[in-house]
Amino acid sequence: MANKRMFNIKIVDSDAFLDMPLSTQCLYFHLNMRADDDGFIGNPKKIMRMVGCSEDDLKLLIAKRFVLTFENGVIVIKHWKMHNCIQTDRYTPTVYIDEKNMLFIKQNKSYTLDEEKKYIPVSKTETKRNQNGNKMETNRIQSVYTDIDKDTDIDLDIDLDKENRDRVNYQQIADMYNATCVSFPRLTVLSEKRKKAIKARLRKYSVDDIQRAFEMAQESDFLKGTNGRNWSATFDWIMCDSNMAKILDGNYANKDNHRTEGRDDTGGQAGRDESLTEMAIRAGIGDSFEGF
Repeated sequence: MANKRMFNIKIVDSDAFLDMPLSTQCLYFHLNMRADDDGFIGNPKKIMRMVGCSEDDLKLLIAKRFVLTFENGVIVIKHWKMHNCIQTDRYTPTVYIDEKNMLFIKQNKSYTLDEEKKYIPVSKTETKRNQNGNKMETNRIQSVYTDIDKDTDIDLDIDLDKENRDRVNYQQIADMYNATCVSFPRLTVLSEKRKKAIKARLRKYSVDDIQRAFEMAQESDFLKGTNGRNWSATFDWIMCDSNMAKILDGNYANKDNHRTEGRDDTGGQAGRDESLTEMAIRAGIGDSFEGF
């Protein structure tokens, strides 16, 4: 196995990467350094503990799509082939053959689990090599930015439309919620009812849409409890179809001049309570905050 690793500056200098906490960035570098010559890591949690990072750092890399996951816990660096070009005499094939056969390669050399016809299976790729045994890129990397933090890959077990592939990566959605919605009750149990809600939402929304809904909910003061009812949203409430639609529509976005702030000369506290009620009705909460 090669002892040196390279990094593409367009990846690690992107806003999506630099917006992550330093501990998450650190974990990404360590995972890259310890990956095999195809970008696979079989012990990501061991590396995470060894370098003093938290599980949330690993979950954030997964949620942001800098690494792709498999059911057995193996991960792969999504942009591995953008980072590295390994000479033949130093290259050692990965031992994770089954996982490698699930991957496809996009035109910009990033890994994907999407089976679209325009992507080439990794198992069928042929790399040209010169007389010295060095890899020669068949296609230059043209568009890197469009593949960072905006990935619409259909990850493992999220292809809901294909026969015999109707399973869902429920844990990925749970990890996204826990990593993003830090002001709401933490999700610890994936009940059958919650799995059913996740599966239903993924038929209508992409993983990126759900991540955006989580981010918008986290930014909403109203959903975090500033609503006069001592109530805050939960995972179950957010995953309700109508509620997610309202979140994405911006119904719960913070306003510059809330009528709910302070007291006025005529309404006093009663006016404030009335405004809160009207706000809840307009947002669609009404008298009930639960249910799918």
